[in-house]
Amino acid sequence: MKKLLIILFTICSTICTAQMDSLELYKKGYSIAKELNIEYKYKLEVSEGIVYEQELQIKDLQDVSKTHEYILYNDSLQLSIQSQQIKLLNENLNIYQKEFNRRDRFWNKPVFGAVLGMVGTVALIHVIGYTLPQ
Repeated sequence: MKKLLIILFTICSTICTAQMDSLELYKKGYSIAKELNIEYKYKLEVSEGIVYEQELQIKDLQDVSKTHEYILYNDSLQLSIQSQQIKLLNENLNIYQKEFNRRDRFWNKPVFGAVLGMVGTVALIHVIGYTLPQ
């Protein structure tokens, strides 16, 4: 019986010691898990911040892209309007050039009119002077 008690006492002490060791291991694992959990939470917060910043950058880039497309559209409209203006100005220039060429004859100039008037007056005086009885 004594041997049985010694065996039982030995088994109980090893079980208690094993439980102490497993409790220590559990506490150590719990503290490591707690530290890792804190570290992962920090990394998640940092990652969420980075993701939020990237989403803002993507939104900014989309706004820049839309602005770029709008500017390109406006530029193309302005170029179209300017090409139409150039076409109309060339047509007006051609009209004015034709009118200038039509009016710019030597008989339409004031100097020619004055010379023609003097020559005509002298010729008329000579004709009248020769046709009048003396």
